[in-house]
Amino acid sequence: MKFHTGQTLAETTSKWSRKLVNTLSYHWLAIVLCAAMLGCQQTSSLPAGQVSTNHTISLDGTWEFLPANSMSANYYALDADYSDASSIQVPSNWFRQGFDHHGIAWYRKSFDFAAVDENEHVIQLIFEGVDYFADVWLNGTYLGFHEGYFQSFQFEVSKYLVAGRNSLVVRVNSPLEDAGQSWSLHKKYIKGVLGHHDARPGGAWSERGQEMNTGGIWQSVRIEASKLASVDTLKFTPNVTESGKSSAVIDMTLTVKRSTKATINYRLLFNGKLVEEYTQQTTISPTSNRTSFTVPEGVRALWSPWELGEPNQYELQVSLSEAGNILSSVQEQVAFRDFKVLEPSGQWQINGQPFFVRGTNYIAWQWLAEFSAADFAKDLQLMKAANINAVRVHAHVLPQAFYDEADKLGMVVWQDFPLQWGYIETQAFLDNARQQATEMVEQFYNHPSIVLWSAHNEPPWDADWMKYKYADYNNKQNIKLDKAVYTALKSADSTRYSHKSSLTAEHPWLGWYSGSWVDYGKPTKQRWITEFGAQALPNKSTLSDIVGADNLWPTTKQQWAVWDYHNFQQEQTFNIAKVAKGDNIDEFIHNTQQYQANLTAFAAESYRRQKGQPVNAIFQFMFVENWASMNWGIVDYQRKAKPAFERLKVAYQPILPSIEYHPKKQALCCDANFSLWLVNDYPKSFEQYQLTYQVSKAGEVIYEQSMPKQIPASSSEKITEVMLKALAPGEYQLRWAVLDAEQALVSENIHHWTVGKNNETLVVAND
Repeated sequence: MKFHTGQTLAETTSKWSRKLVNTLSYHWLAIVLCAAMLGCQQTSSLPAGQVSTNHTISLDGTWEFLPANSMSANYYALDADYSDASSIQVPSNWFRQGFDHHGIAWYRKSFDFAAVDENEHVIQLIFEGVDYFADVWLNGTYLGFHEGYFQSFQFEVSKYLVAGRNSLVVRVNSPLEDAGQSWSLHKKYIKGVLGHHDARPGGAWSERGQEMNTGGIWQSVRIEASKLASVDTLKFTPNVTESGKSSAVIDMTLTVKRSTKATINYRLLFNGKLVEEYTQQTTISPTSNRTSFTVPEGVRALWSPWELGEPNQYELQVSLSEAGNILSSVQEQVAFRDFKVLEPSGQWQINGQPFFVRGTNYIAWQWLAEFSAADFAKDLQLMKAANINAVRVHAHVLPQAFYDEADKLGMVVWQDFPLQWGYIETQAFLDNARQQATEMVEQFYNHPSIVLWSAHNEPPWDADWMKYKYADYNNKQNIKLDKAVYTALKSADSTRYSHKSSLTAEHPWLGWYSGSWVDYGKPTKQRWITEFGAQALPNKSTLSDIVGADNLWPTTKQQWAVWDYHNFQQEQTFNIAKVAKGDNIDEFIHNTQQYQANLTAFAAESYRRQKGQPVNAIFQFMFVENWASMNWGIVDYQRKAKPAFERLKVAYQPILPSIEYHPKKQALCCDANFSLWLVNDYPKSFEQYQLTYQVSKAGEVIYEQSMPKQIPASSSEKITEVMLKALAPGEYQLRWAVLDAEQALVSENIHHWTVGKNNETLVVAND
């Protein structure tokens, strides 16, 4: 984030993830905040000059809103004319409040405040997120400037508040990238997929690709008050030994009004019960405002992904006191866990155990102010139901609520920095990107679910397909940028893996942007596959909601333009994937869905069979559709699953009985050959299991075989070959299953195929 210095610049800091807790029974001070434009009545006040610890007042609610694209306007002045202003809710993205606007908009909020002694109290004005630029004034005094949509930031404002009515003004600027043929190769704003992407409104390459702007004060605004000092940031760094014992270092930064001897109390609670407590004596001052404490080594419950154990977390409570009086207290959910990537294999290890990544890419929603913790929890539960154990937050950063829910569920997170394709090359931009990358790490540092940072998705220096898009393409563009961001990520966090870029080699896109979907059956050289998939239409009712009933069956240029705007890709669907349109919309929907389902399952199983040889991580693209569009999601924007969801669920079973086959194989005499594999992602073996397969025709079993099996830990092996000769025409099914020692079903895979009536063609497919 960048700050400009105004005539009087308040102390301004980046704010990391933290949650304040009010555990005290002191007199609350009179801090009375209300929306003046709503005629809010002032509540009863207590004696002025006394501020209770960590008293939090929300400034969410109705604000005045004035879209006015003028940097020189003086709407920050106390006597500014807001008679033409509208009302807007904070937090929100302004487009979803009915304002189809880009550029500058002015926000104003009036509130009442009681008098305080600025030398004895810390009063923080905190913004959890503003998209994209923010200039802030309090009572006509300029506090400062912030750039970046995802970071929280704050100002210490005790000397700028007045007793009585106060006026807070924010100039928000969410501009468009410069117009021109190559605008999307030379972007200036770090918004990732929220600013430019082929799954946002208008798509990536049209003149309308920047519509439906995400600007606004999109996260909460509040005031926090404390006596003498406040805990501003808390950084928890765990260490787990090979024996499973753990320790941690707790680093804090403070805002301090005067020097004093302080006592810091650290409490660890597990399942609500106090299990550890430590005390530290120190001297704090305005110039000595950092503290560090080491939690001693001991045996503790570790955080694990959902399939390896329990996502155990501790509640860390920290209080800062002077002469027995608590000045500030914070609480934070923390965890003990270890993460490594083994080189050169690229195998992931969590707490010393191998972890094969069965992942997905995720963009929850285009206008993130509308997405709640409950919404994130539902999506994460859907992922878990599909046997997904990791999620790549694709080229953007989500609010804290998402990572909180991932921590709780035990879902592993690959976190991208919001760089998508091409950006300008100025030193100022490199410095800005470096700073914002550091802030991303600091803000989300305490989340155990996050194990990896990635700097850039498909940078120009790696994406030679851009030479067909841009006349001024340079195959060295953004090399310096990615090095700067990558270095910043590594410097800010040595406990996680930093990935320089998600490169096109990790994104095969067979059967969609090149080649055929059957090419996924060939061996890969990549240890991580971070994108693979295909588009599919949603069901008819959802599609009608997206394009309108009049455009359900597109035949005209105008109708196809509607589909294109909503991210449908004609070239790839018809000319590369060769999906048949059919005779009506029902057939078209069916054909696209079956294509996506077959490709997704076929690719996922092929990569699973290559476990460790060389594949160690795969991420299907995309889990959900992030607005009213039809793109790569296996769940549509209304959260209705497409057939590919169930097929991925099967292909992602931790113990996978995999069926290797050759799609659309031509046979001279109706033979069918299959290789049956068994893949185990668990880091433990299984004794006295049984494997069985059955071949059926028209529902009648014509052949079956069972065999005992000890399943090795973290393994992939070919078990047997199934060779069927001279099959008569008809519908066939192969069922391949795993049973445990008690003969209970552990997992199964079912494959359907058809032998043609003329005995000349064998079509292998799951339709």
